[in-house]
Amino acid sequence: MYEKMKAYIDLTRIQFGFAWPLLFCSGLFLAFANYGGLDWIIILKAVIIGLCGFEAGFILNDYVDRDRDRYDVEDSLTRYWRMFKKRPITAN
Repeated sequence: MYEKMKAYIDLTRIQFGFAWPLLFCSGLFLAFANYGGLDWIIILKAVIIGLCGFEAGFILNDYVDRDRDRYDVEDSLTRYWRMFKKRPITAN
């Protein structure tokens, strides 16, 4: 169970989870500033879309590139992006 949780954390890069909604919502806040109408429901939807969208993109990228990632010999970026220092899809 613990190994599976570690793999999910590495797969979704959850340690950067705060950044994706912030980046996604920055354009929304600029629109609120220009057009008015701050709406908390829209902000909540944008946060959920930002978080789930970026996480899904990471998972899709790892799945699509699984064959290429097996041959990755330079792992300095893997150590930065992954908390547990491995690629969970290619590790199997």
